[in-house]
Amino acid sequence: MTMLRLMVSLCLIIIFLAMGFSSEAAPLVIKFGHSGTKVHQYHIGATKLAEAVERNSGGKMKIEVFSDAQLGGERDLAEGTRLGTVDMAVSAAGSILPLWVPEFQVVEMPFIFRNRPHTYKVLDGPVGAELNGLADKKGIKVLGYWEVGFRNMTNNKRPIVTPKDMQGLKIRVQQSKVYIEMMKSLGAIGTPIAFTELYSALQQGVVDGQENPIPTIRSMNYFEVQKYLSLTFHTYTPGAVMISQKIWNSLNEEQKQILQKSVDESKRFQRKTVADKEGDDLAFLKSKGMIVTEKPDVEAFRKATVPVYEAMANVVPPALVKKIQDTK
Repeated sequence: MTMLRLMVSLCLIIIFLAMGFSSEAAPLVIKFGHSGTKVHQYHIGATKLAEAVERNSGGKMKIEVFSDAQLGGERDLAEGTRLGTVDMAVSAAGSILPLWVPEFQVVEMPFIFRNRPHTYKVLDGPVGAELNGLADKKGIKVLGYWEVGFRNMTNNKRPIVTPKDMQGLKIRVQQSKVYIEMMKSLGAIGTPIAFTELYSALQQGVVDGQENPIPTIRSMNYFEVQKYLSLTFHTYTPGAVMISQKIWNSLNEEQKQILQKSVDESKRFQRKTVADKEGDDLAFLKSKGMIVTEKPDVEAFRKATVPVYEAMANVVPPALVKKIQDTK
C-alpha cells in the first residue's frame, strides 16, 4: 500500500513538472501578416515589432511575421482581423479601413498633412484616438500607425510638372473614393487595382501610371515598369496596425501592455527608418533610370484638388477635416 502511494505521488510530481516545463516551452505566438515584400516599409515595422515583443515579454510572447501577402492582400488581412481569422496585420488606413469606417478616408485627403511632424501629431493624438474608437465599434482594434509615406506620381507617358500633364492619363489608385475624386480633379482617370496586382498591370500597360511613396516604388520594383516620377507628395498613407479583438480579449493585462508597448516602440523605429532612407531610395530610383521631376508645381496641384473636399463632405465630416488642419 505504501509502495502504491509512493508511485502515485511520484506520478503526480512528474505530471506537475511536465506541465511546468511545457508552459515554459510554449510561448504565446501571434501571427502577423502584411502585403509588402521583405524590404517594404511594412516589413521594417513587423520585424521590429517581433523583436520588441520577444524582448519585452522575456520570450513568453512571440510574433511570427508573414510577408508578401501570404495571409492575404490588404483587404483580406483587415477583414481577417475583424472576423478573427487573422491574428494581427497592417493595412492602409485611408483606403482599406473605410470599407467599414468611412471616416478613415480623411487621413488620405489631398494635402491635408503639412509634413511628417504634423502627421504624427494627428495620428498619435485626439484625432487618431477618435478614429480608433470608430474602428473599435466595427470590430477593428487599431494599436498604432506605421508609415507608408507621402505619395508621388509615376507614369510611362511624360514628365508631370503641372496638373495639365495629368490630362487623360490612366492612373492606378486604391479602392477609395478619395483617390478616384482626386484623379478626376486632375483630369486623369482613376482606375482601382489591387496592390498585389499592380506590378503586372503596369507591365502589361493596363494603366499608364500609379502613385505611391518613394520607398514603395523601390521595394515593389515599380522602377522596372515606370519611367517618370514626379515628387508631388499629394497625400500620405499611414499603415494601421490591427489585432483581432478575439486575440486582444484573450490576453491578460500584462500581455496587453507588453504588446502595446512593443507596437509603440516599432512605430517610432519604423517611422524614423523609413524617413531616413527616403533620400537613398530616391537616389536608387534615379540610378535605375527613372526621370525625376523634383520640383513640380505643388501649389497648382493643391488648388486643383480643392474640389475633392466638397465631393467628400458627405462621407468625411468637415469638422474632422478642421481638427486635422488645426492640429499644431
